[in-house]
Amino acid sequence: MSDLNNQIEKILKEISEIKENQKIANEKIEKIQNTIDDIEKDIFSDDTCGYEFEIVCPYCEYEFLIDTTDNKEVKCPECNNLIELDWSGNLDEEATGCEGKCCGCTECKEVSDEDDDM
Repeated sequence: MSDLNNQIEKILKEISEIKENQKIANEKIEKIQNTIDDIEKDIFSDDTCGYEFEIVCPYCEYEFLIDTTDNKEVKCPECNNLIELDWSGNLDEEATGCEGKCCGCTECKEVSDEDDDM
C-alpha cells in the first residue's frame, strides 16, 4: 500500500506542477494577446476605414484621395477615365510609359514621333 501511496503522491505532485506551468503559460499568452491587441489598435484605428492614398490621374493630372486598396481600378472624378491600380508594390519593374491611350499629355505625341522615325 505504501508503494501505491507514493505513486499517488508522485502523480499529484506532477499534476500540481502541470497546473502551475499551465498558469504561467496562460499569463504569458495573455500578455502576448494584449500586445497584439495594442498593435492592432495602432494599425487599424477605429476612427478611419483604412489608409488614404493620393492618386494623381495620368490623364488629367487631377489629384484625389481613395481610402481602400481593394480596388483594381478607380474612376477619376475629374475626367472620368478609369485608372488601373497596381498594389503589388514592385517598384523594380520598368515603367512601360505612355501607351497612347490618353488625351492631353505630351507622351502620346512623343510615342507617335518615335514611331514615325522608324
